[in-house]
Amino acid sequence: MTDRGDRGAAGPQPIPPDPERVERLERATESFRWKRLEKPHAPWHRRVAFSIADQFREYYMHEVPPWRVALRQINVRDRVIPTFACIGAIRSGTSALSQHVFQHPCIVLPLAKEVHGFRHADILSQMPTHRQLEPIRRKHGVAVTGYSTPVIPLLVWPFAARAMNPSLRTVVILRDPVERTISHWQWEHHKLVSVGLADDPFWACIPKLPERVRIEIEVLRGGGVGFPTVSGQGGGILEQSIYAPFLKVLFDVMNRERILVLNARDFYADPIRIAKQIYAFLELPPFEPIESREKNATPPVPGLDCDLDAVRASLRDFFKPHNDALFELIGTDWGW
Repeated sequence: MTDRGDRGAAGPQPIPPDPERVERLERATESFRWKRLEKPHAPWHRRVAFSIADQFREYYMHEVPPWRVALRQINVRDRVIPTFACIGAIRSGTSALSQHVFQHPCIVLPLAKEVHGFRHADILSQMPTHRQLEPIRRKHGVAVTGYSTPVIPLLVWPFAARAMNPSLRTVVILRDPVERTISHWQWEHHKLVSVGLADDPFWACIPKLPERVRIEIEVLRGGGVGFPTVSGQGGGILEQSIYAPFLKVLFDVMNRERILVLNARDFYADPIRIAKQIYAFLELPPFEPIESREKNATPPVPGLDCDLDAVRASLRDFFKPHNDALFELIGTDWGW
């Protein structure tokens, strides 16, 4: 699609950023990371204090307390269906993307950046009400709401999204599958350590990165699936980097003109430009976001004892036909 990120540059002056909103977005990510990586090892009184505060946050990154979701379903009919969704695979940049996109004052924040549920009422209960959108619409002429969730390669998502809003605008961010796969493995490692499962016989028996990659490549080429994961959708860490099958279904199910596909590399190189491109895609007024300091980056794995260059070479060879299929589908070669 055409890059319209500069549309309106000669028109109305951009709306200035709101430091309080930026702080709210960054605080949600900080809380999520502390909960996932540091809370299990913190003193008991800090864990208790965090758990109490976590019940009443204004905005979450993930994992809304179930009682909040249930309570908000009382007025679910008054809530707005999502106008847009930013999606990708886990460790593709949906969190960093939301830190910038959600700064726009015409976007009324959902209860959580990542909206999950198995019923429409679960999703709608995490959306704002029509009453919350109305003052924004009166002030700026437009008000929208949406969410940013890693759903690839969950094939049910395009159908569920269409059922909720056939006119949904979808931003898809895709990361180099080699780097995404390694980042996913690192995230898995930290999550297992944080919850005390790294040495559990069930998880400790799974081979380390080089051997795991070798086995998953062999099995996937034979039509199988990868090792279990504790985060993300679908099967192993390689399977979640194969984007073309999901995108083909998405293009078939949703209106192609309402889908914007982005390279995560471009976003990380210039997040402000890409955020503006998304604002234009969502038909929002000009706005100048500020670069967020909190991007939910994957911490490096200490003492990683393997030849990452050799792992990357194996992965690049495996992903080449899948990437070629992706580039043909989107009409752009990103050189992966």
